[in-house]
Amino acid sequence: MEENSSIKKVQVTEFPETIDLTSNLDSVYISNPLFKVRNMITTEDHLISMNSEEPLFSVYNNLTVQYIGSFGFAGEGPLDLEFNSPNASSFKSYKENFLITDRSRIRVLSIDKKSDSQLLRDDDVKVLDSKKTTKENGFFNNAFLVNDNMIFTTNFSTKKHFQYINLNTGEIGDSIDFPDFHPEIPVEAYHHLYTSHTATSLDKGKFVIAYQRFPLLRVYDLNKSVYTEVSVKPENDQIKDVKADARGVSIQSRGMFIYYQSVVISENYIYAKYQEGSFPESGRGEVKLIEHTPLQIHVFGWDGKPVKKLLLPEWANRFTVTPNDEFIYFFHPENENYLYRKSMKD
Repeated sequence: MEENSSIKKVQVTEFPETIDLTSNLDSVYISNPLFKVRNMITTEDHLISMNSEEPLFSVYNNLTVQYIGSFGFAGEGPLDLEFNSPNASSFKSYKENFLITDRSRIRVLSIDKKSDSQLLRDDDVKVLDSKKTTKENGFFNNAFLVNDNMIFTTNFSTKKHFQYINLNTGEIGDSIDFPDFHPEIPVEAYHHLYTSHTATSLDKGKFVIAYQRFPLLRVYDLNKSVYTEVSVKPENDQIKDVKADARGVSIQSRGMFIYYQSVVISENYIYAKYQEGSFPESGRGEVKLIEHTPLQIHVFGWDGKPVKKLLLPEWANRFTVTPNDEFIYFFHPENENYLYRKSMKD
């Protein structure tokens, strides 16, 4: 992506449709319960959860929710399905394939199993690509593939949004300028001020950045070198007096509002989880987020235009969407024997 990419702007004051899912989700029983889910993704055929404990990954049919099996165990060794602290923020789907990064390797995998007649075997999980990482590469937070040979990841030591790594040559560099809403803040603190969540389109041709401290998304088209900036009118405007800390490497975030919390994509839409909240400006011990709006998901087209708003129950933090929008799935942390879903088909 060239740094002089042309910009399109979309201003959103309301959504064409609001759907209330607070008490309107369908519950689906799952025979193999989910515990301590860190993240969920869907591929063309499967729903896959990343778990805090072994087995590290559980696999279900993404339409029937039939349990198919599991894979993955913890370790630092060389085995294909051995994972050294897999990163939840970089667990991404690319239609039939998916990305897993950990402290040792970057892997692109697929599940080559169409029949549900028997449980998943290790040789049904195919490692399509595997690259070793180095300590210099970091932990690959918020990583995603921009093509078959290039990965973007966030690195707090860089002065741009992403560090890119060419998986073939090992070349490393920085890409994508931060916004410049507060030029008085040292650039070394931009990674904190512009904390964001990312997702890439299934064909890797586009990606979206959803900002935590600004009601803003940016949708980048890698093929056309353009991006669309989507500004959503919030109920609570961000504070104007933003200050860096004494070291100049982060910001004083107490009292600031947060907006976008995560982002998931399908083939046709962007699903960005949104809730306005803030942390009190003072307090000791565990500080709890003050919620100013209901939990919701903003749905946009890849052109940045608003499509609909989904109102969610307060527990619905973990979610994923099938590539064809057949279903949006939610995990309830206190009800491990069920998944909750709703069709997103128009």
